[in-house]
Amino acid sequence: MLVPVTIREVMNPTVETISPDLDAAAVAELLHGKDIGSAVVVEDGDPVGIVTELDVVGLVAEGYDAGTVTAADCMSGPVVTVDADDSIETAVDRFREHTIKKLPVLDNSEARSASGSRTQSGDGDLVGIVTTTDISYYLPQLSRRTKASGGSTADHHHRDRVDTAYERDEWEFESLGPHDDRIEVGDVVKFTKTLSQGDVAAFAEASGDTNRLHLDPDYAQGTRFGHPIAHGTLVAGVVSAALAACPASSFTSRRTPPSWAPSTSGARSPPSVKSSRTSGTTATG
Repeated sequence: MLVPVTIREVMNPTVETISPDLDAAAVAELLHGKDIGSAVVVEDGDPVGIVTELDVVGLVAEGYDAGTVTAADCMSGPVVTVDADDSIETAVDRFREHTIKKLPVLDNSEARSASGSRTQSGDGDLVGIVTTTDISYYLPQLSRRTKASGGSTADHHHRDRVDTAYERDEWEFESLGPHDDRIEVGDVVKFTKTLSQGDVAAFAEASGDTNRLHLDPDYAQGTRFGHPIAHGTLVAGVVSAALAACPASSFTSRRTPPSWAPSTSGARSPPSVKSSRTSGTTATG
């Protein structure tokens, strides 16, 4: 199956915490001494806010005495968090929705194991912090729409796909963007289908890649995968169907594959195309 990159894999596990009653001067000294941009405010073991360098500078600029006001006076709260096992796309959505650049990371895996289900957002132990910079190393194509683009993610709507021939009912298409006749920075087109063993066998025949790892269950069982896997090129190649659904007559395609685990036959393959700004319009999958 396709496995998304999680917050746990990209976060900084070292997170500085402070108490709400720590004075702003001490906060500034901590941030400067540790060469960090923020600290999480914790009360009774729970994160309740976050203080950044800009928060402290703004407080001093407004004439407050940094020795008497506290972290609670200048922190941003309630704090917005993300779970360590959430995908990095979830963090991107939180950054955009709340117009922030840092997210404390909580780990509620023990609570999930005990209850057998996902716990409420905001539960769990503080285990790290993730920033927009951290995410940008893994998802450069998910850059935020700039003011120059004349819009925001909020004005996206589901577009009707221009039908292509021979499509099947079980295939899923999704197209999001503010315009029906062109693509812009931040637009998304997704195509999802099941890759069957027949698809894998047909691709092996067409490409000549008849590695037993793809076609022989008994052989594959003895490998580190433990079962047959689909060709990586087959999985990545399905993105062409998403490209075909883009509402643009022509553009340059530059694929930046996400971090995928090997895909078994019968797995759902959800390639997506998101446009990002370079010297021209570029689609990334």
